[in-house]
Amino acid sequence: IINEPWEQDIFDFYERSRDRYRNVSDIGANVGAHAILMDLLGWRVRAYEPDPEHVATLMQNIRLNRAGVDVYNAAVSTRNGHAQFVRVPRNTTENHLDASGALTVRLIDCREVFAWSDLVKIDCEGHEAALLLTTTRETWDGMDAIVEIGGEENARAIFSHMRALGVPIRCAGQLVSDFDCMPQCCRDGSAFIGHGF
Repeated sequence: IINEPWEQDIFDFYERSRDRYRNVSDIGANVGAHAILMDLLGWRVRAYEPDPEHVATLMQNIRLNRAGVDVYNAAVSTRNGHAQFVRVPRNTTENHLDASGALTVRLIDCREVFAWSDLVKIDCEGHEAALLLTTTRETWDGMDAIVEIGGEENARAIFSHMRALGVPIRCAGQLVSDFDCMPQCCRDGSAFIGHGF
């Protein structure tokens, strides 16, 4: 199931890369479209989703598709612990971590996730820069990431950090050589970050 037209590039990449990766993580798994497809390609998949209602649907979708995805009812962040989480009425794809949230969710440190993964899909509604700013050159020696970026501030932080590390970013198949080419929302396409693209 393709939720949005701009996701087709990601699904096409998964298909072309089925022999390239082994351990993949889906950060912000929602109801599991990416995680299940990743599993069907033969990858070992860990799906991270903080919203308990999404996790219930995700588990049902995994059962229906006989997928072997490991599910973590948790948000991925820059530390282990707990944080507040906001559910956005009538658009739960925009749920996010925020101190004003009414729901307390478990956090898993992104460095643990990155250390296990060869490929990470990140769709965490504005928290992606915080995660990616923890990376070092060594992180990118063994990992690639497909990232939905939310907003100019996140885009600038990620662009600057990756440039400082010497890690390439691609969007729509083109190398992002200056900030004007950097995606800033889902309709711009995802950022493909790493040496494997």
